[in-house]
Amino acid sequence: MRDRLLRIYSYGLMLGCVLVVIIIWINEILDLPHLLLNAPATPINWQECLIETFSIAIIYGLNAIFTNYLFEKIKLLDGLLPICSVCKKIRISSSKWMPIEDYIHQNSEVHFSQKLCPECKPWLNNNMIKSEGELPHERK
Repeated sequence: MRDRLLRIYSYGLMLGCVLVVIIIWINEILDLPHLLLNAPATPINWQECLIETFSIAIIYGLNAIFTNYLFEKIKLLDGLLPICSVCKKIRISSSKWMPIEDYIHQNSEVHFSQKLCPECKPWLNNNMIKSEGELPHERK
């Protein structure tokens, strides 16, 4: 999916670059300010046109390099994840299960920190002595 997004963005960027270059050349050849706004006529300046085209090509190249760099940093998780409704482990093969934190850490750059939500805090305080810290989904 990331490659598809990068391809779509690259084609759009390239199309925009080509359109700007075409407009620059049409403006230089047809002298659009003279035609549209009755401004004084100016001679064709090939040097200026080439410099502008070259500048746009450099900007396009730098933008493409930077965009590739940013898209390489993006990691997408997509599709369906088979997840256990009790312990929240993810099935990675027909017989192997992995904790959701490990799965997300391996497939993205997300790191987890452990916290207690307000609903679990009272449960932990009440049951820590009774069940030695056993969580509800770990009880047998």
